[in-house]
Amino acid sequence: MSATHNVTVTGHDEALLRLLDLATNDNAIAAAIVAGGTGYTVGDILTVVGGTIINSLVTTLEVLSVAAGVIDGIRVFNCGAYSAQPGNPVAVTGGTGGDDATFTLTFETQNWTINRNDASSSSSLDNLAVAGGSGTQVLGRELLLQGPGNAGADEIYVGFMGLEDTDVAVFNWQLFGFTGFNGGDDLVDQPGFSYVSPNEIAAFTQLTDGSIELWIHTSPRVLSGVARIGGTYTSWYVGFLNPFATPTEYPYPIYIAGSCSKWNQSFSASGLAQSGLADPGSSSISGGNTRGPAGLRFFDGTWQFVRNWNFGTTRSSFLDRCVYPGQTLAPTDAAYNPASKFMQASTMNWDTIIPSTGNPGSPQQTLRETEDSGGNITVLIPTIVWSKVPSLQILGEIDSVFWGSAAGNNILAQDRVIVGGVHYRAFQSGNRSEQFAFFFLREDA
Repeated sequence: MSATHNVTVTGHDEALLRLLDLATNDNAIAAAIVAGGTGYTVGDILTVVGGTIINSLVTTLEVLSVAAGVIDGIRVFNCGAYSAQPGNPVAVTGGTGGDDATFTLTFETQNWTINRNDASSSSSLDNLAVAGGSGTQVLGRELLLQGPGNAGADEIYVGFMGLEDTDVAVFNWQLFGFTGFNGGDDLVDQPGFSYVSPNEIAAFTQLTDGSIELWIHTSPRVLSGVARIGGTYTSWYVGFLNPFATPTEYPYPIYIAGSCSKWNQSFSASGLAQSGLADPGSSSISGGNTRGPAGLRFFDGTWQFVRNWNFGTTRSSFLDRCVYPGQTLAPTDAAYNPASKFMQASTMNWDTIIPSTGNPGSPQQTLRETEDSGGNITVLIPTIVWSKVPSLQILGEIDSVFWGSAAGNNILAQDRVIVGGVHYRAFQSGNRSEQFAFFFLREDA
């Protein structure tokens, strides 16, 4: 199961601490109605009473439907973080009702454990040679976590590092993957470190020392989310893919992705097509890393970078390891390509909708909602990591992250799409607003 929480914080370090709170404490993942109360309205947000709440991360519920003011449809809106759960049935406050509704909540903990949490890192890490930029690199919090996977069957090792460039007021995260943890070793000496030659995975998430609105998504396999700073949306993902292979074939399908590949790129950077989880792209301007802001540990044990495009070049020149459908599969083959289910046999790819030329390019066609369907339906496409080298390999899905078009739907960042009763939140890639530059993060468990 998974859990999602929306919270506003101040600064990149507080953002990391709130992610830690949600990953290591109890979260509400489901709610059932005990008493529907009186006077409520669809869309009311109700605050759960009781329990020992961690750093104000309280569970809230959203009213989905009512009958004459009595709640008959409810869902968890914010999962919350608790060291002691509130007792069922829980009371609520807020909304338009009489504070007389009660609910039974189901809690679980994602069971991530802390291997290291140093407020200021003393690592020998140096991003300058590989990940571009200049100025004064200051290392912030070093947070190394271990996830249990489904049913506690895995050991998933990930890391976050706070980074600052005080010369240009940059405050970011660097993301890491490992294959183990040795307590006495430097960050750079940890087993299977993702930031080592020859394929350094330069995954960074641009943040700030000011106000940040976060959507944090946690599960036993993945820590992911989106940050809004002003009108820019940056993102991160660390954990396992959902692999298209058995554990024997692909024993450690770890994937990490940020929203830029240059260590001191600001969220406010202009003049480049900014990246998102569904469409990783690299920036080669001003000393940026051209390898892309995402990477995975391949089934042969090597780290390989993932990118769909590079600033100033066409998508079609990058067909090594990519994310579908933002980069169509190559060679085009209906046996592999789900686009064949939507498109004419002469096309069978997304090139006309997600441009393969230009930067970022103009689409020739649009993927619109399904009209006259009893409620206009937005098609969401799973994001799939694939590799062309040494042969075409469909590796796995990026968990709970989907691509969708904003064309014809009037979809804006932070809008919600409901598909089959499941809620998804729309986000743009960075500061981009093109109809093909959106991705959707699943909210419901």
